[in-house]
Amino acid sequence: MEFQQFKKEIESQFIRNIGDDTDYTIRSLTVPKNGENLTGFTYTRKDGNVGITLYAEDMYVQYRGGASIEQIVKENLHVMREYSKGMPKEFDFDKLLCKENIIPALIPSRGNEALLKTVPHIPFQDMQIIFKFAFEGFGGPSTTNVTNSFAQKHGYSEQELLNIAKNNAVFKDRIIITPIANYNFEDLPSKRNDDFSYINELQERAVIISNTDLYYGAAAILDTDVLSKVSEAFGENLHILPSDIHSCTLIAESEKSESEVQDLLYMSNILTTLPAERLSDSVYYFDNKTKQITKPPQSQEKTEQQRTSQTEPRR
Repeated sequence: MEFQQFKKEIESQFIRNIGDDTDYTIRSLTVPKNGENLTGFTYTRKDGNVGITLYAEDMYVQYRGGASIEQIVKENLHVMREYSKGMPKEFDFDKLLCKENIIPALIPSRGNEALLKTVPHIPFQDMQIIFKFAFEGFGGPSTTNVTNSFAQKHGYSEQELLNIAKNNAVFKDRIIITPIANYNFEDLPSKRNDDFSYINELQERAVIISNTDLYYGAAAILDTDVLSKVSEAFGENLHILPSDIHSCTLIAESEKSESEVQDLLYMSNILTTLPAERLSDSVYYFDNKTKQITKPPQSQEKTEQQRTSQTEPRR
């Protein structure tokens, strides 16, 4: 069954299974996520503003794995009902959507053109810095976008939002690093203020940087004080591999060449990273002396050579 037909079947089955429930309802909606439009099914109280959303795309993976539509609906509806037990009717969003809860997030420029018309943003290499409110929602950590209307209402420029976000405890205190071998986070990661000296003894001198929620954690690279600590622990500058919107990989410069790091990112984007979570096709470089994130030195030299050749007069 093709995906479009699958969505219709799933929606009709959800509605049929909700039946005469007088307290809850389920509705479908399109959810833009990192340039991809996903189909969500939200289970919510009829008189409230709080709900749980599960995605048709994830259910389709179950279907292609051999699960029947009836089984998928039954399992996902059970999850929705379990998570909704004790769910409040509504949140006080005025308290949650406040200056102190703003964090930065990195998203790709390409594919997010529509979103970028509605939110404050700052270009960052081939990516964009946007801003999110991070708060403890029902059932766990939640985020929602800082919008143009919020920024205008409070008189914040993009640069002011960035300064606020980078200095908020909700951003800084949740930054973590862990050896790349601990990619499944079975061992506790290190926090921002911990001693990083042990990472220079790693067999593979590379670490993952993210946040404690592992959600929109790639923006942790905007904290150059943390990058500097990692760089000093390795005793050299860093390759930055933008793994996805949730994390980046920091690799000691002498550990791999620029081309090897680029190949790693290329293979990761093709084989591992979901399209909705892809961040960049380019690798970057952190110079601990300048505290700047740039293109790798060789790439910069090639760009400069191209500019020079373009401006030289023809003979």
